[in-house]
Amino acid sequence: FSSSFVPFLFISIGCSPLPLSTPMLSRALPLLRSSPSLRLSSFSLRRSLHKGVDSTPPIRFTSQGEKSLIFNRLYSSSPSSSFSFLTPSKKLELMQATDVVSLNSRDPRDKDGCIVVSAIDGSTLATGWNQPTRGMEKSIQWNIDPIPKELIVDEEWTKSKYPYMLHAEQSALFEARKAIKGDKVVYTTLFPCFRCAKHIVAGGDVRKVIFLNDRLEDDTYQASREILSKGGVIVERASDIPDNVHLQEALEVAKKSPDTRTKVGSIVVCAETAKIIASGYNAPSKGYSAEDIDWNPSRPRVHNTWIESKLPFIQHSGVMALLEARAKSDGPKVLCFKQAPCHECAITMVAGDDVVKVLYRIPPKGESQKAAMEILKRAGIKVEQLVV
Repeated sequence: FSSSFVPFLFISIGCSPLPLSTPMLSRALPLLRSSPSLRLSSFSLRRSLHKGVDSTPPIRFTSQGEKSLIFNRLYSSSPSSSFSFLTPSKKLELMQATDVVSLNSRDPRDKDGCIVVSAIDGSTLATGWNQPTRGMEKSIQWNIDPIPKELIVDEEWTKSKYPYMLHAEQSALFEARKAIKGDKVVYTTLFPCFRCAKHIVAGGDVRKVIFLNDRLEDDTYQASREILSKGGVIVERASDIPDNVHLQEALEVAKKSPDTRTKVGSIVVCAETAKIIASGYNAPSKGYSAEDIDWNPSRPRVHNTWIESKLPFIQHSGVMALLEARAKSDGPKVLCFKQAPCHECAITMVAGDDVVKVLYRIPPKGESQKAAMEILKRAGIKVEQLVV
């Protein structure tokens, strides 16, 4: 890599429930955005403002060194590979900053915060927090916490293909957003799932989605349609567009998919010139071969209250911050989490081939986090646990 590449440090946290303090945010966030050193107030400030709510102890980091998940990677010889900038005091300073960022979240129960800074000078490059998808701000029912999360993400689920697949729309959009920053149109052979719909609206650059085959047989795709509609994305059925060359190209791309049951292809074109920017198809995540995947699992059931909850409509803080960081630079990045990342965040990390290391404090608990650890391991990303 040339000397112009700028490595990043990426932080994500999951906080205990906190009420949003507007006065505090108005004071703290300008400091966060303007201060290159991110010297924010300590956790004691937050505890004094939210006394009786937050029981987070003061953070003291003791590096455990590299855990067992250490692998060679493309960026291993880069200047940032020693990670000398990650001193204990710097980790504490950044974790305090992300805690303040998390207060932007409107979620009354689960607040996540992310911050991306330059690994060279510590300047702030991107921030993110868990938030409703574009247009869904007034539609989320925060008090509904249904069973489906456990129904979908169970032990059997981790043995299926679902946690380990990079979807066609995601793959194509990752490449397209690196190529140009302008408006885009997505052509896809199959109506996007809710996960892809969130990626489509997250960048604010997709104006239209044109699909060939519908699949609105369950609530997950009803959620997709709502995400796209409220996100201001025009959706058109291919039957209304005769002899569409881009959809023909998407069908050809879909043939590359190793999935024996569902082959999906997507094409992203420039909205102004109609030239193809990128293409993608559904395939296993990096590090997985076709032989590693069970291509014929039973489709996970979705509880009938799932679509009424926040689950399908929330953008993950890690995904949001990483998408913003990638829009600014292709350089190598280090991600630091309070909690171990979920599989959706892990898929986003490995798709870009720019994340070289992941730090986390709280070890994996659920099946989604366990799947994420496997995804990172197979992709050759270094993983280190920080002990408080």
